[in-house]
Amino acid sequence: MRILVAGGSGYIGSHVARALVADGHSVALLDRQGRDAAAAAIADAAPSQHDHPVVTRHRLDLRAPDAPRVLEQVLRAERVDAVVHLAGSKDRSAAAARPLRHIDDHLRATSSLLAAMHSAGVSRLVHSSTAAVYGAADGALDEHALVAPTGPYGHAALAAEWLVRAQSRATGLVSVVLRHFNVLGAAHPALVDDGGLTIVPMVLGELSAGRAPRIHGTDYPTPDGTCIRDVVHADDVADAHRKALEAMESGVELSGVYNVGTGVGASVRQLVDGVRARFAGAPAAIELPRREGDAAVVVADITRISAELSWQPRLTLDDMLDSAVGPVLT
Repeated sequence: MRILVAGGSGYIGSHVARALVADGHSVALLDRQGRDAAAAAIADAAPSQHDHPVVTRHRLDLRAPDAPRVLEQVLRAERVDAVVHLAGSKDRSAAAARPLRHIDDHLRATSSLLAAMHSAGVSRLVHSSTAAVYGAADGALDEHALVAPTGPYGHAALAAEWLVRAQSRATGLVSVVLRHFNVLGAAHPALVDDGGLTIVPMVLGELSAGRAPRIHGTDYPTPDGTCIRDVVHADDVADAHRKALEAMESGVELSGVYNVGTGVGASVRQLVDGVRARFAGAPAAIELPRREGDAAVVVADITRISAELSWQPRLTLDDMLDSAVGPVLT
């Protein structure tokens, strides 16, 4: 297949693109600004028998007024068979500070992508979403769990899902939404998450600056008193996207939404101590009171994706921590 990955130079997008290239697909990376190191790591994954470039790069801001027209031209020129949509900010703090801008940006990008696909006759889409749509729900969450976001980041993600679903009903677009939980780890040093927006990169940032990491809440009804979150390797998330695309190509009838996680979860203390154990001379964590709205346990029920896409997470928490921390220390 020839697949366009919107947001393909970002953290999760680069893993998706690399997995697709390694599996023999041709990939067009679409970004506002690409990362050269990530693009090289993606291209290097191509099987040796390929005698032509399997990765092309296009720079485009999907929020721009002319984005649908420009993207339609790209889709036609690249003869794209399917699209993966990962173009969006994952900065929850920025979303909370500027909610109107965040939601407008996210929906504008999604609308442009859908319009261009329709004009170009591209009829398969994997839309990468987030477990943030479940809001403050607690426990093991399946795809029938109540969607009730608690902030602009989750609201924007859910609204984009609705937009994809409405376009699918109106036009026959074949779409799948993948709601990933907490993504960690890297398949290649050039693809490491250096954004500092999730717990392990945040802990690494604190330790690198000579500060002690922080744990918010140690009195939850969990084995070690800290929150438990479902943490899944970026390479496993990429594999879920690959399997969804290939199922579409095979004409398999799919559900509209799938959770992507491990179904197990790791505690905040496990994650913090796991980073500290790999960081020489790391100070002990500072324990702080709970933050308002943090659920005790949030893990994915992955029954549906396991049954329908034959997908299971392969990589362990140690794999995730080793690959996330190692490149920072070298």
